[in-house]
Amino acid sequence: MFAPAHIVIGLPLVMGAISDGWTGVAWGALTAAVCGGIPLGVLLLGVRSGRFGDKHVRDRAQRPKLLALIVALVAAFL
Repeated sequence: MFAPAHIVIGLPLVMGAISDGWTGVAWGALTAAVCGGIPLGVLLLGVRSGRFGDKHVRDRAQRPKLLALIVALVAAFL
């Protein structure tokens, strides 16, 4: 429930709804998809292909390339 991916996906939707109604929800959904959904999908594909051990990336040696990939995805979107 309090996993980072769930918070990153859920919080923009809630904050968008509170701040600007349906328009805010739309922007929140876009933000949730780019900053949470796509990175989570990349992580899960990486686990499936064997690049990462599990979805929690317990092996610290694997974390830098995952973080670099996520930052590149978000930067490309911005």
